[in-house]
Amino acid sequence: MPENTVTLSATFQPPFTFYAKLPSAKSIRLLRLHPGEDDEKIRCSLETFEDFRSLPRYHALSYCWGRGNDLTDLSCNSEPFVVTQNLYAALHHIRQRGQFDLIWADAICINQSDLLERNQQVSIMDKIYLHASCIFVWIGPSDEDSMKIMTAIRKIAHRIHNSYNPDVSIHPWLSILSAKEDKGRIISEAYPITVTDFSDAEWRSFWHFYQADWFFRVWVVQEVRQGPDVRLICGNLEIEWDLVALSASWAWRGALQDPVTHWKKEYFESYNGFINANFMWDQALSTRRQAPFLALLQLARPLRSSDPRDKVYAMLHHRIDQHVIDERGQLFERRLYPSWPQNMPRTHLDLQPDYNMSTYELYRKVALQSLQQYQSPEVLCYAWQTAHYSSSWPSWIPRWDIPNSHVIPVLLPFLYNAARGSSMVYCFNSTIDSLSVRGLNLGSLVETTSVLNYQSIENRETGLDNSTIKSNLLTILRLITQDRWQLDMSSETTATRSQTQLQAQFANFSSYILRFVQNTQDGGYISLYSIWCSICGKYVSALSGEASSIPFSLYNCNICRNGDFDICTDCYRKGIRCEVSSHRLEHLETTSLWIPYSDEVIEILKVHAANGQYKQFHLLLSQSCRRMAFFKTSRGWHGTASVAMKPRDTIVILFGSRVPFVLRKHGSEYRVVSDCYVQGLMDGEAIDMWTNGFGFEFVDVNIKLSRIIAEITLMTDNVKK
Repeated sequence: MPENTVTLSATFQPPFTFYAKLPSAKSIRLLRLHPGEDDEKIRCSLETFEDFRSLPRYHALSYCWGRGNDLTDLSCNSEPFVVTQNLYAALHHIRQRGQFDLIWADAICINQSDLLERNQQVSIMDKIYLHASCIFVWIGPSDEDSMKIMTAIRKIAHRIHNSYNPDVSIHPWLSILSAKEDKGRIISEAYPITVTDFSDAEWRSFWHFYQADWFFRVWVVQEVRQGPDVRLICGNLEIEWDLVALSASWAWRGALQDPVTHWKKEYFESYNGFINANFMWDQALSTRRQAPFLALLQLARPLRSSDPRDKVYAMLHHRIDQHVIDERGQLFERRLYPSWPQNMPRTHLDLQPDYNMSTYELYRKVALQSLQQYQSPEVLCYAWQTAHYSSSWPSWIPRWDIPNSHVIPVLLPFLYNAARGSSMVYCFNSTIDSLSVRGLNLGSLVETTSVLNYQSIENRETGLDNSTIKSNLLTILRLITQDRWQLDMSSETTATRSQTQLQAQFANFSSYILRFVQNTQDGGYISLYSIWCSICGKYVSALSGEASSIPFSLYNCNICRNGDFDICTDCYRKGIRCEVSSHRLEHLETTSLWIPYSDEVIEILKVHAANGQYKQFHLLLSQSCRRMAFFKTSRGWHGTASVAMKPRDTIVILFGSRVPFVLRKHGSEYRVVSDCYVQGLMDGEAIDMWTNGFGFEFVDVNIKLSRIIAEITLMTDNVKK
C-alpha cells in the first residue's frame, strides 16, 4: 500500500483537480485498462464506486512500488500520470493477457496527497482485497531460471500432496492445509527434505527466487491472505500462490529439522524469504503471549516499509488466535483478535490509520495501549531489543521500524510466571514520556560471562558422587535452555517447561554434549550457537564438530546489519573492520559451555544419551542461546540474559510480568537492557518470599526521569535467596 509515499508522493502528485472527492469512507476507485498494442503507452481510466455492495467484478494488484527514481508515465483519464517502472510493467503484462477487467492498484486508485483519503482507504484495505475476484501478485520480470523454479515448486507441492492426501484434489487440499495449526508437521512428514533433491545451482536459484522484494513487503501479508484466488506472476509465467507458499514452508521447516546437513551457507545466506512467505500463508497467528498484537509486530519485523508507520497499520486487521494460559500453565481459553462486537469491525488495540501522527507518536501509542488493554508489561520484552539503536527514544517503546532480521527473543514469556498473583502497577508521565512501574529488586549483577564453566561437575577433583554430578548437569541444562522444551521449533505454542519432558530433554542434552567431549582427554569449550563471519563466510563457532581448547571469539558491531555483523579474528587481524568506520567493534566470546573431562561425567552422559536426539537439542540451542550470556547476582542467583548486560546492572521482577528484567541505572534513571531467566525465581518464588516477609524491608522509590529514560519504581532491595 502507501508504504512508499514518503519517498514518492512529491513525484506522483497529479494535478490538484485530477481526483474527485470520494462519496464516502467506504467508496473506492477502480482502474480500467484500455486495449493497446504491445509497444503502445498504457491508457487507463478511473471509475468510482460508492461502496462494496455496488462493486462489479475486479482484480487487485499486489506488487512493490519500486525505486522512486525509476519512473515512467502512462495516460490516466487522458492525462499524464507518473508511476514506477515496476507498476508500469505489471499493468503492461495484464494488458498483454487481454484482460481488461477493472483493477485496483493503490498508487493510482488512492489520492496519495490527501491524508484523510489515505487514512480511510488504508482502514478498508483488507476488504478491498477480500472482495477482489482474483489477486495478481507481480514479482517482476522472468529470467532464464524462472521456468525451472516454477517446475521445482510444483514438484515439491505435488509430492507433498500425493504423500499426504492424494484422494482430494490439490487446490482444495491446500486451502484446508493453510488453516491447520500443525501444517508444519504434515509438510515435514509428507516430504522429508534432502540436499540431493536439487543440484547446487538449483538450490541457489530456488533461494534467489524468494529474495524478490515482494517477499519482504509488509503490506502483502494482508493482500494475499484475503483473496480466494491468488496468482503469482513472474514475467510471462504464472503459478498459484498456495504452491509458492507451500514450497517455502517446506524449505524452511527442512532447515529447522536439520540445519547442519541441509542448511548450507553456500546455498542460502538467510531463510527470511522462506519465513516471510510462510508467515503470509498463515490464516492467523497462534500465540500464547499476553500481548498478542506485539507478538505479531515482532514477527513482522523482517518485512519492509518505506513509511515506518505502515509496520503497524499493515497489521491492524491480521487475525490472531491467542491461547490464554492460566496460573498452572494450562490452556484456559482461546481468544480471537480483532473482535467484532455488534458486527462492527475492530482493529488491534482499537488503532486507526492516521498519517497525521508521527512515527514516534504512533509507536508510543501502541506501547501505551498495550499496557492498558493487556495489563501486562510484556511490551518491555520487545522494547529492549531495539533500545540501543536510539538513545533519543524511551527504552520502554519498541522501535518497530528497525527490521532486526534476526530477532533475538531471549525468553518465551508465557512459559513462566515470575510475578505470580500480582497485578501490574504503572503510571505514565506524558510531559516527559516516562513510564513508572513497580516491582521487586533482586539485586545487582556481580558476574557476567559468555562462557558457563561448572568445575564442580568433575568428580575427580571434587569428590562428588554420580547423583550430584547429574544434578549439576541438570542445572546446566536448565540454564542453557532457560528450562524450555520444544519439539516443533516453527511454532512457539508447542513449547513447554523442561520438567514436562525432563527425561527426554536430558537424553537429548547428553547425546549432544557427548558428541563433543567423548574424544577429548582434557574437556573443552562447546559452542552453544552458530555464528559465521560476515566478511569471509566461515564459521566462527558452530553447533557441530569437536570441543575447542579455547573459547570462540569474534568482533561484533551492534549497529551494522541491525546488530548481526560479525568479523572473525582472522579477518580482523587483516585490518578488516565494519561497514562504517566510525562504529565501534566489540570483542566478544561466543556463548559456550566448558565441560571438564572425567570418566564419571562421560559415563553419566553415555547412560542417558542412548535414546537422545542431539539434532533436536541443537535446534533448541539455536533459539535459546543466540546472543545470550550468563550472570550471577549479588544475592547468589544464576541466570541468563542478553549479551548487552553488564556488571552492576539491576535485576527486577515487575508486578504483573511473567519474566524478570535487567535494568541499567544512569544516575537516578533506568533503561531496559534485557528480559532474563533467573534460576529458581521464574514461578513466583520471589513474590512468595516478599509476601511471607523473608528479609524484606518495604521500600517505595519514586524515580523521576528525563524523556529518554523509562522510570522504574522499585520495591525492596532485600530479597534473600
